Amino acid sequence: MRRAMKGLYLLPWLLLAPMPAFALDMDFYTYDGFQETVDAFTRLALVMSDSGFTGFAFTFAIAGIVMGGLFFAAKAHMGQANNPIGWFIPILFGMCIYKGLVMPTGTMYIYDPVINANQAVGGVPDIVTFLAGGLNELERDIVTVVDTGSANPYGWRRWDRSPTMSTWAARLPSITPTAAPFRLAPTIRVYRSRS
Repeated sequence: MRRAMKGLYLLPWLLLAPMPAFALDMDFYTYDGFQETVDAFTRLALVMSDSGFTGFAFTFAIAGIVMGGLFFAAKAHMGQANNPIGWFIPILFGMCIYKGLVMPTGTMYIYDPVINANQAVGGVPDIVTFLAGGLNELERDIVTVVDTGSANPYGWRRWDRSPTMSTWAARLPSITPTAAPFRLAPTIRVYRSRS
């Protein structure tokens, strides 16, 4: 009994003790699309950090609770067997996902090896950081495995041989309408005017 009382005395101190922060930081490699990728993750971080987004999530959670309660009452009124907790479990599960994966934020480190640029974008929700960074890592690993097992002596890391928008823009005067893919010349002109 005395040991249990000692544990109860320690409980408030354990609750007030500082906890380590578990921030999720991942890399995201992009190839000649650096500014667009940085802008996309920055905009996502700004949208998710807005108090209006939290208000929408709260509104939909309350609407889900009300709708679940109404369905439960309708089934009970019709005399069907119904579990009063059954409608609440999916709502609770959704709230846990929102609280555990959307509200905590991490940092995406965006790197472009074509132009050798990097930038950190903070405030990205953990679920987006994990999925985007994890799938990007998987893509890079698969490309590396295929590249090391191929007979191509240049490999995919030979940037001056890849037809990126910069390469097409440099060749714009020599592109004839019949040699260029459909609507490529107007696209390159827009790209050159923005860069």
